[in-house]
Amino acid sequence: MMQPDDNDYWSVSVTSPSYTVELNDSMTVSSGNQYLQVEGLTSDINTTWVISYLNSTYFEYCTFNSQGNQLSSGWLNCNNGIVYVEVNGTSITFIGTTSFTQNVNFVNLGQIWTTNADGSFDGGELEITVSTP
Repeated sequence: MMQPDDNDYWSVSVTSPSYTVELNDSMTVSSGNQYLQVEGLTSDINTTWVISYLNSTYFEYCTFNSQGNQLSSGWLNCNNGIVYVEVNGTSITFIGTTSFTQNVNFVNLGQIWTTNADGSFDGGELEITVSTP
């Protein structure tokens, strides 16, 4: 369980031109919102994409280019904490109950960083599944 200010780095290595990350958030908080943040990082620790769960039905997404400049951000609904991040050679798509696609050239995935941005978690877990075609 993530305690306040917990940070975890999950080593992954995806250099193929596409991958999908499935996030299944069943975390619960004692009061307020979750503020669970999940970031896709390159092998040289640059942020590529970010998912910030407000709760199990609402999340913020952000995309970044290879120079670290933010390209887009917004809010989407998800169904019981399930979010997909689909990355291919030319775009990143965030999928909840609807989707958003940002055109950006592919960069590798080297780590996934999870952090408790401000929530008081009292149960549940975050399942992370990374797949390539």
